Amino acid sequence: MMTPLPKPLQPSNETQAQASTATQITLTVATAAIPIGGAETAAASGTTSLFRAVGSAEAESIESLGAFSASPTGSEFKGFFFNEGDASSFASRMTDMTGDTHSVVSAEAPTDLVNASPAHNAATEGPGPLIKNENLPQVKVKDPQ
Repeated sequence: MMTPLPKPLQPSNETQAQASTATQITLTVATAAIPIGGAETAAASGTTSLFRAVGSAEAESIESLGAFSASPTGSEFKGFFFNEGDASSFASRMTDMTGDTHSVVSAEAPTDLVNASPAHNAATEGPGPLIKNENLPQVKVKDPQ
C-alpha cells in the first residue's frame, strides 16, 4: 500500500498566491542557471554583463560614487537583468507606476558571483540575478550616468 503524498499548501490570499508563484519561478530559473561543469565552469572565472533599472535618486548616487550602493529601503539585494531590453522595459514600467524617471545602468560582475546569486524574474521581463548588498562592490558600473 502506497503512502499518499502530502497535499501542496494552498495560498489563503492574493499576496500569498503571488509570493508562491514568484518563489516557484525563482526556483525554476535558479535551477536552470546552475552550471553543470565543462564549458560553463571554464567561463565562470570571467565576467557577465548585467543591466539595472534605476530611479533618479539611485542614478544620482551612481553618478557621484561611480558604483552601486546598498538600498536605503533596507533591502538585502539589488536586482539586475541579463538583457538590456528587459531592464529598459522594467524601467519604463517603473516610471509609469511611480512617476519618477528610471534609466538603465550597464555593469559587469564576476560570473562566479552571478552564478552563486539567487535568480529573479520580473513580471513581464526576463531573468537576472539578485546581488547581495555586501557583494555590490564586485559589480562594476560600465557607463556611469
